[in-house]
Amino acid sequence: MRFLSAVALLLTVMVGSCGAQEGSTPAMTWGNWVSIKGGEYREFYSPVPAKGARWFSDSQGKCYVQAVVPNASLESVPVPEWFSLEGMGVAPSMAGDTSMGWGRWAHMDGKWYREFCPPGPRPRGVRWFADEEGACFSQPVVPEPVLNPMEAPQWFSKDGMGVPPRSTVK
Repeated sequence: MRFLSAVALLLTVMVGSCGAQEGSTPAMTWGNWVSIKGGEYREFYSPVPAKGARWFSDSQGKCYVQAVVPNASLESVPVPEWFSLEGMGVAPSMAGDTSMGWGRWAHMDGKWYREFCPPGPRPRGVRWFADEEGACFSQPVVPEPVLNPMEAPQWFSKDGMGVPPRSTVK
């Protein structure tokens, strides 16, 4: 409990200092979607880095912080002034979904790609990726995981793709 109080104090100072910068608007950045205790959350990074704490948002824009210690739980926090849902994207699809979903961002060969999943159960042996412009690629899992250009499936949509981790939110 003492550690969580220290994290809360740190966050209060950090949120206050973000608003106090004159002449510049701090920009947050997005990380990957993660599953925590059955819920889907997208990690995000504050404009002022804070050691010992990880920030998360659910798909409704509620914010949470988690201390970087074993068995730490997500704690609900007020939405910081600098937080924006812009570029968040949508959570990865789950079995039984009728629409495509987004997986993690991956950095391969000096370029960012976002994994995407078809509607319904995930197929085995192949992964699909899209680059930031929306070009699609398939990648066999074995024997060599090489990106192969492909035509976009008819169910593919760039909507909700978001931006790569640590990219500037526009």
